[in-house]
Amino acid sequence: GLVIAPNPVAQGEVATINVSDDATWEIFSISGALVAKGTGNKLSTNSLVSGSYVVKVVDNGYSSAAQLIIK
Repeated sequence: GLVIAPNPVAQGEVATINVSDDATWEIFSISGALVAKGTGNKLSTNSLVSGSYVVKVVDNGYSSAAQLIIK
């Protein structure tokens, strides 16, 4: 499955996900709003406030999701 580390992550730090450099990711708030997106295996948390989020990743045509917690 999808692994995000570290998790929880401190706001402003970079989290790593176990996907290829070609993967695309989106971060959603609990209310369903898209708050960040990008490509590769690094998640920037600069724009996120403390709380719980859902990370959706598409890698090689496969979609998966995991929870991300910002401290």
